Amino acid sequence: MGSTEKIHARAELAKAVAAIRSGEMPFVEGVRRIVSLRSALREPNFDPDFMVLVAVESESDHLPNSHAKLMASDAWLAQCNAEERELQERYGPEVLATCERLLARFAGET
Repeated sequence: MGSTEKIHARAELAKAVAAIRSGEMPFVEGVRRIVSLRSALREPNFDPDFMVLVAVESESDHLPNSHAKLMASDAWLAQCNAEERELQERYGPEVLATCERLLARFAGET
């Protein structure tokens, strides 16, 4: 992985954090996006700043992404949306604090 990939991953991290903050990106999808950037950011599997995100991703792995939701029944979609809201209520403040730490860590890197 080159430095160009890491620079791109840092930019994508910033976009994902901004989208989570604004509500433009659903909470669970934002968490999944940030976790997916971990290897491009060259972070170890047990980085403490990523652990809360990995936990949320693990607890939500059965929930559909936005594309799969388009094909879901109304009843199942309602159940999934309720579960996503519960995860956001439970982990939202901690995830946002983690996002701020990640931005601070990677903002000044070259």
